[in-house]
Amino acid sequence: MSEVVRLPARGLDGLAFTPYGEVLEPRGSLRPYFGSGRTSVEQVRMPSGALGPQIEQLARHDSYDQVFAQVEGRLALVVAPEPEEGRPLVDYDRTVAFVLEPGDVVMVRRGAWHTVVPLGDVTFVNVTRRDDEEDLTAGESGRHYISNVNTKERDGRILQVEDPSP
Repeated sequence: MSEVVRLPARGLDGLAFTPYGEVLEPRGSLRPYFGSGRTSVEQVRMPSGALGPQIEQLARHDSYDQVFAQVEGRLALVVAPEPEEGRPLVDYDRTVAFVLEPGDVVMVRRGAWHTVVPLGDVTFVNVTRRDDEEDLTAGESGRHYISNVNTKERDGRILQVEDPSP
């Protein structure tokens, strides 16, 4: 039987988000690194229940940062720090869920584990890396520069985002 790791979704806070990336502050700027490949700006719409509240999959990429800009609705961004020597691949004690509200913009640092869970119908902008030869309809399969982990298969753990608002 799998252990459920409860992640109470918390409000976005720049200081608390620091281990995973950066929050765009008023009159601030973000300078994402994209390495090789091209920068892709994508508008994503997800209906309520498209993912979560229980998730088993996290992704990370060592070659570029990723930016999420919330447009409509509320989105939970689940993040775990980049693996460190001597620590587990996914540090469940440091895995958290932040709520992105319309207007929030964050940059997930390369190496950090992450995924998103819609808290209702959502629209957000995803600024990411794509190679010229990629099939955009294929999802993340075939994107050789992304690592995925199935937390249930690997560690017997399921992540559950808990939305504090009704």
